[in-house]
Amino acid sequence: MTDNEKFRALPTLPLCDRVYVLNNSSADNPFQQVAAISSNYVNLQQHTMPDWARELLADYLMENSWNSWKYAE
Repeated sequence: MTDNEKFRALPTLPLCDRVYVLNNSSADNPFQQVAAISSNYVNLQQHTMPDWARELLADYLMENSWNSWKYAE
């Protein structure tokens, strides 16, 4: 999968009420939520995040000029 394919949905994220970012790279522990985007907040679910998710969220925040994020409690 190319970077272009990974991030092709990025422009549509602001149109969504809620977005869940899932990491399914582990066959033993698939579909782990790494972040959720809702109400102008990026809620980080894991302190260690895959590089692709970090890049996706950084690009998303920069494109939308949002600086709101928090770790899940």
